[in-house]
Amino acid sequence: MGTGLQAPLGASKLAIMLALSTGVCACAGSAAAQVEAAGPRRPSGGTVGEVVVTAERRTQSLIDVPASISAIGSTTLAERAIQSTQDLESQVPGLRVGSQAGTTQVAIRGIGLSILYGPAQPSIAQYIDGVYLSRPTFGDLATADLARVEVLRGPQGTLYGRNASGGAINYITNAPTNTFEGRAEVGYATYDQVRAEAVVSGPINDRLRGRAVVLYSDRQDGFQDNLLPGASEVDPTRSFAGRARLSYDVSDTATLDVSAYAATGRGGEYGQNTAAIPPSYIVGNPSLDGGINSLEPHKLAIQTGRFVRDATGLAVTLRVKAGPGELKSISSFDRNRLRTGFDIDSTSVDAIYLNRFERSKVFSQELSYSANIGATDLVVGAYYAHDQLFGALNDQFNGGFNAGTFLLHPGGWLDYYYFPTQQSYAAFVDINQHVTPRLKLIAGIRYSKDDIKFRQSGDFRGGLTLLPLTSPPTVIGGLDTCVDKHTSISFDAITPRLGAQYELAERQNLYATWSKGYKPGGVDWTSCGSTFDSEKLTSWEAGYKARFFDGRMTFNLSGFYYDYRNYQIYQTTGLIALESNAPKATVKGFEADAAFDVTDNLRLDGSVAGLKARWRQFSDSDTLEPTPVLQNLKGQPLPFSPDWSGQVGVQYREDFSLGGHILVRAEYYRSSRVNFRQFGNKADSQPAYGIFNAYATWNDPSDRYYARLWAKNLADKDYFVTMNSIAPTGNRQVTWGPRRQVGLDLGVKF
Repeated sequence: MGTGLQAPLGASKLAIMLALSTGVCACAGSAAAQVEAAGPRRPSGGTVGEVVVTAERRTQSLIDVPASISAIGSTTLAERAIQSTQDLESQVPGLRVGSQAGTTQVAIRGIGLSILYGPAQPSIAQYIDGVYLSRPTFGDLATADLARVEVLRGPQGTLYGRNASGGAINYITNAPTNTFEGRAEVGYATYDQVRAEAVVSGPINDRLRGRAVVLYSDRQDGFQDNLLPGASEVDPTRSFAGRARLSYDVSDTATLDVSAYAATGRGGEYGQNTAAIPPSYIVGNPSLDGGINSLEPHKLAIQTGRFVRDATGLAVTLRVKAGPGELKSISSFDRNRLRTGFDIDSTSVDAIYLNRFERSKVFSQELSYSANIGATDLVVGAYYAHDQLFGALNDQFNGGFNAGTFLLHPGGWLDYYYFPTQQSYAAFVDINQHVTPRLKLIAGIRYSKDDIKFRQSGDFRGGLTLLPLTSPPTVIGGLDTCVDKHTSISFDAITPRLGAQYELAERQNLYATWSKGYKPGGVDWTSCGSTFDSEKLTSWEAGYKARFFDGRMTFNLSGFYYDYRNYQIYQTTGLIALESNAPKATVKGFEADAAFDVTDNLRLDGSVAGLKARWRQFSDSDTLEPTPVLQNLKGQPLPFSPDWSGQVGVQYREDFSLGGHILVRAEYYRSSRVNFRQFGNKADSQPAYGIFNAYATWNDPSDRYYARLWAKNLADKDYFVTMNSIAPTGNRQVTWGPRRQVGLDLGVKF
């Protein structure tokens, strides 16, 4: 398999994007009003900042939204040095984030992506300015210049549709401004990390505004140490992202917004074995014997490979005032490319090397109309997407391999090729009906249809000796496991939402909802035409939201119960891991969070999530056991679902008499045991752990210059964030969470 089917994003393309950004920067522009979620700024009169979101396609105060939502504004994102999806984990109740081999895994309330390879689809939908991110491999590329991040917990089947059965994450970027402004920031952190960001925004003429941002991050020293003499660093990372955005007032009632972006990332996390290679696997693959297999956290002995991700995209949004509401069109086109190659046995002998290549093109179009008609709030719309992917995966067995029915010769390889094309259609309507000034009824429904055409091939190549041995041995050049197989399959779903919200008193709301979520099924890429069903989730949720003490305190409480059907998961047999369905599971729990301004300067905040996510009907065999047997897994926990997690924080702000201020914050996040595989074994889990973070931000009297000192994982706790089973080596591989890192950022606004 060739993983170099397409060259990296060329210097000429980067030059064009930079030239475009520079051109927009020079002219900068004015913007239509943009709602921003207020973070914990300096309390004004001792009140916690009001938070405004657009999570339900309407502009609403967070307290008035009948759903579990965490909104983190631009000020908070900066003050807490939140630079990736991973950093959100300690800020959002019930959120888990991990990555390995270039794939980001996001889970909310135990619902998420448990599959690392192939064209697997997430259960948590991620959006940038209303545009769906189709590839989970790009979920952690830096997103710069954000106005806020909104995390919606629970199924979002009505307004968001497919792949939002567990929730959704919205990244909302800053819009071009009416006046000229800008910002430049540079930072340095331990592990030799340099980060730089620049933003300019302002008017180009009376109708046209522009905004441009570039972000560069380079960490030369990896979090993992390489014990192999003379080998390079294991996981240094480098990323670059640029975005140019234009807003044009077509008329007094219409605005056109065009956004173009490019992002590239280099580097990624290697999986590390958790145990010695079992002797029975060395018999099948003797080249594994004698190599260094480090079991010490963050220490490997491997020949380093490559992790390369590139993405470009264009989005065009048109807003037109029509009657009592607004008509909105979002058109987008994205290209993504992933290339990885690494020593998957994670030992010094380089016995098994994995190459992976994916290239995708996605076009999407959404039309929606939102209006406030008397006592009725209405959103109605339609959606279409065309998603085309080419993927190839190659396992190269440098020392050969005993597959049971044949001996693969040294240097032989196993290939998979997959070419899925998916067309998605949807229509939806969502209504909030104000029955009385205090009572609101909620009703919504969405119809989704996904047509999938899947082409695939698979083979062993490089020479095979058939077993049992004959005299002379029977040797063949290769073996086809699947030859140009074409499979067509369709899925559809109706995902309704019903509920009610009641205002107990001013700024105190109760709500209850019933809703459904949906993730389409598909074709297993490692087999030859095997299919799996759609995930479907039914949710019951009730909650309470309030502001007390003249706005000094906010409090949110929610309880939920999920009936989960056809969880999509890998079941491994020998060298083959088949994507299939676990029939039934239940998820139940609660979440609570609060923020309290004790004084005008002192704030306390915290959150807690209790979760019980268990298989209700599922049987599977663990091929990592010496003698695999079919196990009844009823009652075992789902992956990525700790029973308890929570966070507490304290921050203090001091304003100086001559102007300027300093804000300091300390926070502690703790999680109970987390399982990463379906069997519930302690070997498949990360024991309970806790992490300390600390931050200090200084602003000068003119509010032009600022400095930020931050420390993450201050106690340097060793913990892992994901796990993968490797069938050829009979081992579990984990990705460790970031080590202690301390950084200093300096910035100027103009």
